[in-house]
Amino acid sequence: MVRSGVLKVLSGITDGQVTIRDSLGEVVCGTPASDGLCCMLEVHHPSVYRAMMVGGSLGASEAFLAGTWNCDD
Repeated sequence: MVRSGVLKVLSGITDGQVTIRDSLGEVVCGTPASDGLCCMLEVHHPSVYRAMMVGGSLGASEAFLAGTWNCDD
């Protein structure tokens, strides 16, 4: 449920794409940007979704530092 909420928010990205890969597969959020802006986010632990939902960008940052996700860019 938390995962789907985060993905719903990220699907609203209007100028770029984020591909999220986790144990359930891959989901592409957003729309292609004219400059090719995109990234791949690899989720290592599902707790990252709660951290993002509750803490926003700070929660995402703390989850990154804890090693629950990483990004190619």
